[in-house]
Amino acid sequence: TVFKVKQDQNGNVDKYKVRVCARGDLQKYGVNYDETFSPVVRFATIRLVIAISTIMNWSIWQLDINSAYLYGKIDQEIYMQIPDGFYHKEKSEGKVLKLLRALYGLKQAGKIWYSVLSDFLKSKGFRNCSLDKCCFIKKYDDTTIIVLVYVDDIIYTSNKKSALLEFRKNMSNRFKMKDIGDLNYIVGLRVHKTKNTTCLSQNLYINDLLTRFNVTDAYHARSPLPEGKILYAREEHQESCERTHYQSLVGSLMYAMLGTRPDIAFAVGQLARFMHDPSTHHEDMAYQTLRYLKFTKDDGIMYTYDGADDDVSRRKAVEVLGDSDADWAGDISDSKSTGGHLVCMANAPIIWRSAKQTSVAKSSTAAEIASGSDCLDDVMWSREMLGFLGFPQDKPTILHMDSQVAITNIKNGNTTKRNKYYRVRVDALHDAMQDDIIQVHHVRSQHLPADALTKSLSGPKLLKHKMALNVKPLTRFIGSSGGVEIQG
Repeated sequence: TVFKVKQDQNGNVDKYKVRVCARGDLQKYGVNYDETFSPVVRFATIRLVIAISTIMNWSIWQLDINSAYLYGKIDQEIYMQIPDGFYHKEKSEGKVLKLLRALYGLKQAGKIWYSVLSDFLKSKGFRNCSLDKCCFIKKYDDTTIIVLVYVDDIIYTSNKKSALLEFRKNMSNRFKMKDIGDLNYIVGLRVHKTKNTTCLSQNLYINDLLTRFNVTDAYHARSPLPEGKILYAREEHQESCERTHYQSLVGSLMYAMLGTRPDIAFAVGQLARFMHDPSTHHEDMAYQTLRYLKFTKDDGIMYTYDGADDDVSRRKAVEVLGDSDADWAGDISDSKSTGGHLVCMANAPIIWRSAKQTSVAKSSTAAEIASGSDCLDDVMWSREMLGFLGFPQDKPTILHMDSQVAITNIKNGNTTKRNKYYRVRVDALHDAMQDDIIQVHHVRSQHLPADALTKSLSGPKLLKHKMALNVKPLTRFIGSSGGVEIQG
């Protein structure tokens, strides 16, 4: 039996929850479970749909399915011990319970629930996307409704309020659910929406981190890592730290990074390389990143639309923009480069990535090409998702890079006497240009926000890139009007 205190978007106690869970750790593959994979919606898809709703000025609502897993029936024979507190336990000594429903804790419970919900949505005319199985869409007449599923949390948006009301009615007829109304909190993300503006933040999650790791009273840091800092593997003379604690700390930082904080992507990528054997120095740097989050805990992503208030202008504004950069041979331990890229929409990022490249680039041009190729993958994913959601991209996506040589090679398809790793990426980018999928433009490094994903910058330099990305301090809702005050 699991007890949990559920909080609302303001950190107040919403309800006290108790849940009976099965011992899934005792299940045996092939005996009482087979397939277990259950998809959940990607963070990138959530941000993409929120950006669309911002530009199009669509309402976006949320509902929560009560005891979702219990709607699924299991076809294996599974028994469990009678839990403590069962009111007939004294009369049931020596007996066990046979499970008929997908109880929480079973390995296959998530998969069964997804199948139940997916089948129901498809019976109502929805179809899901091959790029994200938890993104569903239904189109009829001049109406579009989009549904995103994260286990039992469902968010939905439409160009017609009547479609939202109909969907809510259909769901309530089939499932016992809680109607939350306007989207305000999903998977740790606080959502503040007004006309033409939507803000995402994780300040409550960050406050929890500060308390959990006992840094509420620590002095703050103005950057995730010291400027120019590169971390290396622990040497024999260096003291190791407690591995489980370090992994918990870096994993917690990673969740903040994945949600709303591209500004710590490079730092988290550095710290995550040493999960297997961290030193006390690595731990100190992880705590600096946490102290930076303390300093910037009210920062969030702000999606905006500032065009004309008509449907044609709004639909034209539904487009993505790419930024790509690389730090050539920045890791002196193996001479590998770090690549970083962003895909932006509604004046803010929807996708970001900072990662060490898998092979050594023999030139800065090769490193830039590799990073640009990775950015192309996410640009194409975004364009395909927008096409599926009813916003086909008729114009090529602008991709910003800071290497003139790399841009020239992409435009000309120049791969003479190059290795396969380089040639394939140049050809992919060149073909994308030829097919009008992308246009590559040059931007100086100091004006390229992706630069913050490839190296550790000073506080002022990082702040400049954050402001360009609309990652800035946000206050909470002001009164009941839902207004958002923007600082800086």
